[in-house]
Amino acid sequence: MVTQAVGAVPNRRSQSHFGGSCARFRAKSLDTGIALPAFFARNPAQDRLELLRPDNQGQPLARTPGTTLPARLAIACLAVAFVSGCADDTTSSGVSTAGDIGSDCQASRTTCDIAQTACQREILTLTACVRGDATPALPPVRVITQDQFRAELTAAAKKANTQPGPWDTALSLLGLVAPGTNPVSASIDDSVQSIAAYYSDQTKNVTIIDASASADPQTRMYVLSHELTHYLQDHTRDLGKLRQKNVTTFDSVVAFTSLVEGDAVVSSTRVLSLWKGRRFSDINWDSYFGQLDTATWQQIAGSPTPLNVARESLPYPVGGRYIASVWDETDRAHVEALFTKPELHLVDWLAGYGNAAPAPSLAEDLACAPPLPVAGLVLHGLDSLGPAGLIALLISVHGKLDQTDQDLSRALVADALEVDATTRDKTAPQTPVAVAWRLRFQTPAIATNAVQALTNLPTGITVTQSEAELLLTASDTPTHPWPASALASCPALTDLMPNSPAPPMNAAPRPTPLPTPLWLH
Repeated sequence: MVTQAVGAVPNRRSQSHFGGSCARFRAKSLDTGIALPAFFARNPAQDRLELLRPDNQGQPLARTPGTTLPARLAIACLAVAFVSGCADDTTSSGVSTAGDIGSDCQASRTTCDIAQTACQREILTLTACVRGDATPALPPVRVITQDQFRAELTAAAKKANTQPGPWDTALSLLGLVAPGTNPVSASIDDSVQSIAAYYSDQTKNVTIIDASASADPQTRMYVLSHELTHYLQDHTRDLGKLRQKNVTTFDSVVAFTSLVEGDAVVSSTRVLSLWKGRRFSDINWDSYFGQLDTATWQQIAGSPTPLNVARESLPYPVGGRYIASVWDETDRAHVEALFTKPELHLVDWLAGYGNAAPAPSLAEDLACAPPLPVAGLVLHGLDSLGPAGLIALLISVHGKLDQTDQDLSRALVADALEVDATTRDKTAPQTPVAVAWRLRFQTPAIATNAVQALTNLPTGITVTQSEAELLLTASDTPTHPWPASALASCPALTDLMPNSPAPPMNAAPRPTPLPTPLWLH
């Protein structure tokens, strides 16, 4: 049984990482019939959302310096090295584990081969025990080579016949994806180079990419425990239904992924601590996730697709830190309650948990919608990028995420990004395209600071300030600029979409996704 957290809800607790006040247009306001970016588009054949794999923008993640391992395997290696490290690296958090779920689980101190069924069953049993779950039947676990993985993705891309669209152009105009990127091949390269293993909630199996054979056995065991955590989540919660119910925007994609991946990071790291003969209280989460923060920001800075990398990588440290805090400071039941009512704004994950219950959401509404489409174009898509989008933009401008940028991210309270093209149809041409991104900050003074921080934006982007809101606009065709009167206007959402139907977001027309079997990894 899941116990819903109850009690007083004060301001969110201060976290040791940067967190803050970023939000999105309310989901209700975005229930429109316009096109959405393909990185969370529904594939009717698979009847699910592609949350972690974009089909129209993606590049290989920057690899951790000094390693040839896939990026996600590098994170596992960091965990193993951290938990295995000296006392200075594993200073006790001071949290008692007496009576804690999982503290009495028995773990073998010897390694095993994850390709063997007996090893898989042992890891599943321990992972379930640490989480307080009943141990279900072992799911199928297959091992494939990187070449086989690439061949499967290439075949899926060919079958889908995915083509670039206006969203590619819009993100390129904002500097959030490199111009000239081949969307399909970049997405395939990204998957092959960054994924060590994944769980498919369609096939209900775990796939291990054989490149991880270069890792030590315990790192591979950690990777499998992470994937089996996703299997346990799906077995008890039906992740497909949860996504369908809760994911509507880019921001909610990152927020929901923070729940699922954060839970997997913490669960598997607790399992790892038992393998290492350590107590859960020996894990210095602040130090561990601080290292993941730094690695994530470096990956974003080193990528030609910073938005893609921010979307994929931020959930690991952000969600992991949040879940670790809830689990350590309350109990496992409070973590399970988050699956019943997920936090759907990344700002709330960054801000931290409340007092024995999630604090009220920090999300707000924009004062104005983005401007009406320019002459000759119609509204093609509308989305909220939330703090992940702002972080990606700031890192792309500055090459890093300094304290000023972190403060600006904390002060963002709402945003909406509009893409205009010649048609709303998902096959609309890549040009002409215009893009407008409305950002609301806590105060006009902070908005002024944001203007100064964005002085080195890509050529062609106009920044207009109105009180606490900024409007970023750009176009790939000089004959389609917004006039000054449009930039100064304050339309309502109904002005922006006067004749738009309002079906559920998952019924809105959108680009066809690349049907990769990837989500949880």
